[in-house]
Amino acid sequence: MGIKRGTKCLDCQEEFDQSTNYCPNCGQKNDTHQLNLAFLIKEGMSFFFSYDSKLHRTIWGLLSQPGKVSTHFLEGQRQRYINPFKLYFSISLLFFLFNSINSSLSSFNEHSISIEDKPMDYSKLNEKSFLQVADSTKWALERDSSFQFKVQNAGFIERTFLYCDYQDSIKQTNVDSALLDLGLDNSKWNVWHYKKSWKILNLFKYPKTLLELFVSKIPLFLMLLMPVFTLFMYLFYIRQKKRYMEHLIFVFHSQTTFFLLMILSLIPEIFISLEMIWIVLVVFLIYLYKGMRNFYTQSRSKTIFKLISLMAIYTCLVLGLFLISIPVILFA
Repeated sequence: MGIKRGTKCLDCQEEFDQSTNYCPNCGQKNDTHQLNLAFLIKEGMSFFFSYDSKLHRTIWGLLSQPGKVSTHFLEGQRQRYINPFKLYFSISLLFFLFNSINSSLSSFNEHSISIEDKPMDYSKLNEKSFLQVADSTKWALERDSSFQFKVQNAGFIERTFLYCDYQDSIKQTNVDSALLDLGLDNSKWNVWHYKKSWKILNLFKYPKTLLELFVSKIPLFLMLLMPVFTLFMYLFYIRQKKRYMEHLIFVFHSQTTFFLLMILSLIPEIFISLEMIWIVLVVFLIYLYKGMRNFYTQSRSKTIFKLISLMAIYTCLVLGLFLISIPVILFA
């Protein structure tokens, strides 16, 4: 459909000659024809795939020339590239959306415990259960009423252990049935506590689950620790007299690329259940090395040394943040 031009801007009401392509006041395209679905789709797709679009140029530059887009942006070539923060925010949001969809599709993994609804059998409870509850466990498990009494009068931490002990021995994952067996009412608090205890039990029984949980949180930790990582970049390259914001631009672009790689890695994971997180991490380290070389223009040996040092510090920070966040993850 051809362009139908007018003599007045539909946005700011500025008047101009009919041959004008764009409003001289606000920049809107001089086009007055009625909207239709074909027009909306064409305009929308042109934003992503137009050869001249900022998005195409920025993403291709990030992937093909590590560190160069940051250099060009700081040199003043800003009209041709998308704002680093805007791009980072959009790509990270897109990643978390895809990741959420992927998590929903694979909600049950190989370590999932099958849910069974069967009556309580206290004969299966014994002192060799998965988690021992101090010296009182042996006598508490000898009689139904004794164990129920123990659960009903236990504090938060001890009841958590008792729930885990019960779940591991009886495999009763139906919350309502379990609370009935234990002589507890199905209040919101008891339901929440029992479910979280089941989560703790799975983490202890299957250490690989804890590793998978850690790996799944890496993108979030990278986002949270971005200001700290930028500070270390500033300190490692303090002799170059770059301002903190200049380092932040480079970090924005680097982490945007990381999220782009993560999005690409989700495609085979969604369709053929092929996990590629470790491949992405290796590729990103190579990318970061090349980016630091191009952006800071230092020798290979210095760049490798600083990269290894930065990764060691960053790994400690990520692990520390993960350990601190475990209680929050478990009980959120």
